[in-house]
Amino acid sequence: MALPNLAHEKEKHILDAAENRFARFGFSKVTMDEIAQDIGLAKASLYYYYPTKENIFRAVIARKQDKFLQNTKGILQHPDPAREKLKAYVRQRIALGNQLLNFSALNSTFWQESKPGFKDLFVTFSRQEMDMITTIVSEGKQNNEFEVASPEKTAELILHVLLGLRLRFLQATQAHGETREQIENFEQQVDFLIDTLLQGIVKRSSL
Repeated sequence: MALPNLAHEKEKHILDAAENRFARFGFSKVTMDEIAQDIGLAKASLYYYYPTKENIFRAVIARKQDKFLQNTKGILQHPDPAREKLKAYVRQRIALGNQLLNFSALNSTFWQESKPGFKDLFVTFSRQEMDMITTIVSEGKQNNEFEVASPEKTAELILHVLLGLRLRFLQATQAHGETREQIENFEQQVDFLIDTLLQGIVKRSSL
């Protein structure tokens, strides 16, 4: 049992180092040599675990997605009202999106060109997101907080609008570069979206 555990720890160290590099410099400016040097690993050993930089990047993204989903499960289990759970979910989703942007040095072209290679990751993640949001909306409906005909369609609408706002943010940063003002504006837009949505679906008696 020791060898698998050691291998797991080695992979964790590799991904920790790679994540730090991608967050600081973006995918395109990071090399396999740098990742190996950061943890004192021979490059040949690094290639044993991850044959390409894309393999490491994919593993880093998958780990970030898994951590996000684990955190959101905690939101679902919390006794807060459904509307607070939805807001908490969206805040964590914004944070994840910003982290992924940092990995690609805030370059929307990277994601447009690379997404086919990671398609299965994003398709699976989108399904899991849909399930999470649907669970929150369904809970709100059962508790008479939300008045919706279909929790599934409502969840799909929320997810699509969030993705639309994210795309607008990507286009803005691609054209003009990222600024703190743009980030704050994006966060305000998302807050406004959720508040507007809740005003439309929350029963007045539950406010």
